[in-house]
Amino acid sequence: MESGEMCRFGVLTASDRASSGDYEDLSGPAIERFLSEVVTSPWEVVRCLVPDEQALIEASLEELVDGRAVRS
Repeated sequence: MESGEMCRFGVLTASDRASSGDYEDLSGPAIERFLSEVVTSPWEVVRCLVPDEQALIEASLEELVDGRAVRS
């Protein structure tokens, strides 16, 4: 990463109930709060909320990295 470039983090939550709207995802926002406490350089988060299914988790992780949403 070059100096001054924004750091991007991918936060993926795998939850059947949260992804279907049965309840609010609390872990994704908790990770984002933690990052705000420990990361001092400019940053942003790309969040994904998917059902707990391996194929969807894999596809979402690939999209985050290959789609350049986050730096690998």
